[in-house]
Amino acid sequence: MARRFGLHIAIEAVENLRKTFPGARLNIFGRYDPSYKEELKELVEEKGLAGCVSINGYLQLDKVTETIATSDMGVVPYLNDPFMNLALSTKIFEYVSMGMPVVAAGLDSIKEIFGEDSIKYFNPGDPVDMADKIEEFCHRPQERRKFTKKAEKAYSAVSWQVMSSRYLETVNTLISGIRRDVQY
Repeated sequence: MARRFGLHIAIEAVENLRKTFPGARLNIFGRYDPSYKEELKELVEEKGLAGCVSINGYLQLDKVTETIATSDMGVVPYLNDPFMNLALSTKIFEYVSMGMPVVAAGLDSIKEIFGEDSIKYFNPGDPVDMADKIEEFCHRPQERRKFTKKAEKAYSAVSWQVMSSRYLETVNTLISGIRRDVQY
């Protein structure tokens, strides 16, 4: 985890959420850039969020699904920079495949797959807007379910089954187009 993943934004959003939802919790898992991990710990301490923000280590692959299943919502707080605007969060796919609502930074790479009616987008880098979008989902369970269903539909269009078939079709097309009369 590095600063570009925007975890500090999510921590600041929790500070805002606690006003309306005192039981709000944020669990973060991963391998960290050491200086960024220290920055996150200091932010948690500064904001007085030690009881509701957990900065955990790397989660073994076989525990990811189990851990996600204990959550109510997935968040992707990426910052808007040239790299992250091209990156696509695999966590979004995990959240969506488990039927979980997602609040994410409104980056082009994510919006290309998931429309505005399938993921609740906030302005990248804005913890207040992120907290507002989470609150909207919390206060509107019907809307949250509609978003989740739309996200599942968008996910099905780019699922492994669909994309692996498209990939193999592309490779086979390229292979069949090779000229056989070339001599070496």
